[in-house]
Amino acid sequence: VCNRAVLVACAMTPTLLPFRALEALFGFSPDSVEHSLSNYSIYYSSPIEFVFDSATKSPTRAAREDVIRKGRGLITNVLSASVLLSIMEACSYEPFETHDSDNPLSPSRLMNNLLAALLTCSTISTGTSAF
Repeated sequence: VCNRAVLVACAMTPTLLPFRALEALFGFSPDSVEHSLSNYSIYYSSPIEFVFDSATKSPTRAAREDVIRKGRGLITNVLSASVLLSIMEACSYEPFETHDSDNPLSPSRLMNNLLAALLTCSTISTGTSAF
């Protein structure tokens, strides 16, 4: 698989599956989950954590404000990741030339590392901001 997002999505299920199986085997699932087969299926088939209403025993809907807040955060993260990735990719991930290759604390090397760390942080934030 060449696409990293697809690769991460494919790796998430086998990672999450043993934990969900242990939760089901030892009875640590929420009461609402065991109320109906559909709740059980929704809870155990999704990597996203659902909140169940204690009165109706069904998944609760997200408030409009929460959806708007998450959407804004996602757009901001996608834009920042796109800008950083465009800059870093165009410069072969080294926008500041490192003339002194022996000095690990040279300002240009530190700036390259800072931008690489910002890119890593922004791509992780983008991947998790929708949840």
